[in-house]
Amino acid sequence: MYQLTSKTDDLNPAVAETIAKTLQRELSPTSTWSEVAINAKLLRIIAIASGHVFVGPELCTDEAYLSTSIDFTQHLMKAVYGIAMIPTFLRPLIAPWLPMTRELHKRLAEADAVFQPIVTARQNGSKDSSLKHNDMLQWMLDAQTRVGELSTRDLALAQLGASFAAIHTTTMTATNAVYWLAAKPELAPMLLEEVEQVLAESNGQFTTSTLQNMTKMDSFLREVMRVTPLSASAYVRKVLKPFELSNGQVIPAGMFVEVPSVGINQDPDIFPNPDVFDALRFYNLRRDDNPAQVNQLQAAYVGVTHLSFSFGKHACPGRVFAVNEIKTVLANLLRNYNIRLPDGVKKRYPSLVFGDQASAPRRVCLSS
Repeated sequence: MYQLTSKTDDLNPAVAETIAKTLQRELSPTSTWSEVAINAKLLRIIAIASGHVFVGPELCTDEAYLSTSIDFTQHLMKAVYGIAMIPTFLRPLIAPWLPMTRELHKRLAEADAVFQPIVTARQNGSKDSSLKHNDMLQWMLDAQTRVGELSTRDLALAQLGASFAAIHTTTMTATNAVYWLAAKPELAPMLLEEVEQVLAESNGQFTTSTLQNMTKMDSFLREVMRVTPLSASAYVRKVLKPFELSNGQVIPAGMFVEVPSVGINQDPDIFPNPDVFDALRFYNLRRDDNPAQVNQLQAAYVGVTHLSFSFGKHACPGRVFAVNEIKTVLANLLRNYNIRLPDGVKKRYPSLVFGDQASAPRRVCLSS
């Protein structure tokens, strides 16, 4: 995953082209207002765009691959929760026979079958580095000289792990952003003006610098993550050995600790008027703040006041790619569609979040 950041310059234009084509295919242009299940559409768009980077253009639109990569998260979490209900000493005996565990292994076998042909083709293909694919699958195949030979199952597991980390979280954040655009239609002209301006300066190409120059879009996206985060807490860690806090309280091994990120997001000492959704909050701060601190105000920043991507050495390694991907999706939406809430809906929908209290995805209205 760490290679994603170092290779963004090469990847962004190809990913942008994939997003544009997929968006046109998934969201058919219409001159009249049409209600769209936007979360389901974004899920496929982001799965295909991410798949372009993970497995390349040959496989990213394959329905078997998409089904496997999209559904893996659901099957994995069902298995995790099912196993967690079993006493630890009984897990080796009972866990393999749980319906959700068996279903997960079935899905892994299907993924193995999906990857087998392309892995074989890559292994038997040209050794000329100039002809190699620039995607995660190829990076992993090349890494075998350092880490040893990887089976198709190993490669499939790694790809599914990347999908688990990338597809649903990115889709949920993008969906929450669209909910805000639908609820606040006055934001669209401002963001679209910036998109058109920076694209004109780059001959219409979604380069790294183009995406970096979408500073209003970046501010909007960070405000989306601040006001409507995917979880009330972040930085969840399991205590491996007991330690003592400064007040004398001992945290025993086996406990989980986490940071209440929603409390940080709503702290008026950090963010004045925290209950107000201000799309330009971070844009204005970047204009007024010390240039040396500009990076701390970006959507992909990791720090104590922005925990959307966790914190520390285990912070999300693909966060820059994820932010660029969402920006590209939103830019294409704004360039091709008008967005509003359906008739009769007077306020913004509840956000998509993790956990038992998650709301069902809703519909928005689009017109070309």
